[in-house]
Amino acid sequence: MSFCLLNDNGVKMLFESNHQKYSKNDLVAVLKNAGICSGDSICVHSELFGLGKTLKTKDEFLNDIISALCSCVGTDIHKPKSSLGTVIVPTFTYDFCKSGVYDKKNSRSEVGILGEYFRKLPNVYRSDDPIFNFAIFGKDTDKYKGFSLSCFGEQSIFKKMIDNNVKFITLGTTDTGCTLVHYCEELLQVPYRYYKDFFGKIIDENSIQKECKIKYFVRKLDMPSMLSVPKIKEILIKDKAIKIYTLGSAQIGVMGAKEYFASLFNALKNDNSIFLRNS
Repeated sequence: MSFCLLNDNGVKMLFESNHQKYSKNDLVAVLKNAGICSGDSICVHSELFGLGKTLKTKDEFLNDIISALCSCVGTDIHKPKSSLGTVIVPTFTYDFCKSGVYDKKNSRSEVGILGEYFRKLPNVYRSDDPIFNFAIFGKDTDKYKGFSLSCFGEQSIFKKMIDNNVKFITLGTTDTGCTLVHYCEELLQVPYRYYKDFFGKIIDENSIQKECKIKYFVRKLDMPSMLSVPKIKEILIKDKAIKIYTLGSAQIGVMGAKEYFASLFNALKNDNSIFLRNS
């Protein structure tokens, strides 16, 4: 039996944190205050448990999160032709490295429930990279179509998000969503990573299979290569490339892709071990 709480104005509450209840409207207000506006393209990394205790069923909760994001950028999942902005959510499938199969309709996201929910909604496109794929909806969806020979290469979705100055949002925490650093690592050819080829097949949205080969700039396991998220966050804060907001006890980070990239790239160019845990 599903239930949800109402505030004094009859608005259904979304979650509770520190004995205070928050609605979808509260999330929208924080995002708009953070500079998210109609026509924007946003890429959302999330740790939703960081928001607090949910006050709705799982699907109702996820639907409200997606609805809030779409509302901020001027999109409606049921009216794709009228979309002004674009919402991008990671749905990475690391399992491809073992199974050799990426099924765009059926391969589960391995990076959180928001992407897994979002990718199944009508009119949502899932990108082609068999490892680092994203669910995308909105005006600029076509800009992110196409296959890149390397996960983090010059034709990858990460380069495209920089070119289009997508706004990155970390929802529920600021200690996640640092995938863009891997684009910088490949661009600068850091010594603690190397190219590894992965072979397999992609099954597209029309159930058509095709063979694929993808280069992944992977870590060298015989030397220090693990990244420190706190170190990355420290650089971003120092460079004022991230703005941090709060909703209840949760943090929400917002970064413009160009500033985000410049901060990471310049730091890594000056010291190629700056983001390593043991450096």
